[in-house]
Amino acid sequence: MFFLIWGTTSFTTKRYSFAELQIADETGLHSIELRQRVAHVFYIPLFPISQTWVLARQGDSNKYLPNPDLESHIEQMGLQKAAPWYCFGGLILIGVGVLFAMFAR
Repeated sequence: MFFLIWGTTSFTTKRYSFAELQIADETGLHSIELRQRVAHVFYIPLFPISQTWVLARQGDSNKYLPNPDLESHIEQMGLQKAAPWYCFGGLILIGVGVLFAMFAR
């Protein structure tokens, strides 16, 4: 029986400390992370879905959403938010397979 494993997952693409962003840390949190959400098939990412800023505490696996003031401050800093190339890994593999099939004759 064939099982298709598909869904979404997220991972950290960038991590900044509060000092790097020149933000006073009054919350006791450790860092600010940019999380990338991707669609996957068999755990191979196909394409990016969304990006979210989250707050992380050292030694805690929970992620916390920033308040709107902090999020707008981060957005105004103009940090790069482009999706990494490996978010398109599945599409790249499909493209390479198609090109190989076309020119391998």
